[in-house]
Amino acid sequence: MKTLFKFKSSSKKAFTLIELLVVIAIIALLVGLIVPAASRAMERARRTKCMSNLRSLVTGLMAYATDHDGFFPHSANNSNSWPYDGDWAVHYSDFYENYVNDKQSYYCPTGLVKNPKFEGSKNFEVFPEDGPGAWRVNTSYNYFYGGDHWTTPRPNYKNGRGGYANMDRITDFSRSTMVADVMKLGNNPSPDLDGNPGSSWNHREDTLRKSGGHLGYADGHVSWFSLKNGLPAHMVTRSGSRYYVNEQPDKD
Repeated sequence: MKTLFKFKSSSKKAFTLIELLVVIAIIALLVGLIVPAASRAMERARRTKCMSNLRSLVTGLMAYATDHDGFFPHSANNSNSWPYDGDWAVHYSDFYENYVNDKQSYYCPTGLVKNPKFEGSKNFEVFPEDGPGAWRVNTSYNYFYGGDHWTTPRPNYKNGRGGYANMDRITDFSRSTMVADVMKLGNNPSPDLDGNPGSSWNHREDTLRKSGGHLGYADGHVSWFSLKNGLPAHMVTRSGSRYYVNEQPDKD
């Protein structure tokens, strides 16, 4: 007796070209949604770290002044390398050594990520080395306080950036920026906030209006300033031929 075996023909239906293109389009759409969201989340995390950096610097600066008869670390008011140089932290004071000795605190994480050619990132590996020319090693935060290290500070001294050399002379702690994100307006501030902010901004976008930065104040708080609603005159300080976004009360 013969046993007959019947084989079922199993033919699997293949993807058509249209179906394949639809799948690819869906994947591309998901990637397009996920990547910007992930990028925004990473930027929020970097901004949180940046804010923490400025809080550390503000706290350290106030502690330094308390220990030095009210005087803040010197700045390089007459130097073209200001405000990026680290001389106020390393070469002309013991600020780095005794108050904020974490190198990460002197560099904005967003600035380092978005602009690898920015002077701050190029100097990151060597900061805070001392020695010939070391005072020009750059950081990525602006320092608005301190007396010019080529000038003997006086108790009533107010430097060329509107900041103070001595704690006793601060008129409004809650409105006086000590240290901040780099927000450089250049030599001729433009009222056109749709212009490009330039590569030196820590938290720059494609226009000034979309850009901003953190400000660390003398009372210890750190706040975010956005240019989307305009740029009030009291938020601009001139230093030599350059203008920067910050806040100083009772400007001369």
